[in-house]
Amino acid sequence: MSFDWNDFILLAQEIRNQDLTELKEAKLRTVINRAYYGIFNLAFQKLLETELPLEMTGSIHRNVAKSYEIQKHNPTKNSLGLILSELSAYRKEADYEVIMKSIQKQNFQNNKEFTNYCWKLVEKALELLEKI
Repeated sequence: MSFDWNDFILLAQEIRNQDLTELKEAKLRTVINRAYYGIFNLAFQKLLETELPLEMTGSIHRNVAKSYEIQKHNPTKNSLGLILSELSAYRKEADYEVIMKSIQKQNFQNNKEFTNYCWKLVEKALELLEKI
């Protein structure tokens, strides 16, 4: 039985809908992390199914995003690649940085507003995956 990567997205949504008075930042960072990995793995599976070119050296995360991004003739695939790259950067920041600088750079008022922005990217990525 194979794992359904949509479950990571459902888990992220569940955490996102929880009361955020306790462990607020940890929950928001977890939402970004789980949502990214759900989208990444769905995109990776789709990539293998559609036989797009995939470089197997270096970062698999970067290579999957790049495989979609280089599809300039296909706006759906290209957009998915750009979203994957953006979400990957946010996921790394949520996982490893003490202070999430993207919140300040993008002029988000707080972590929740930043997480909501990331969630819109997740929803868009899901729409794009359905079209591929």
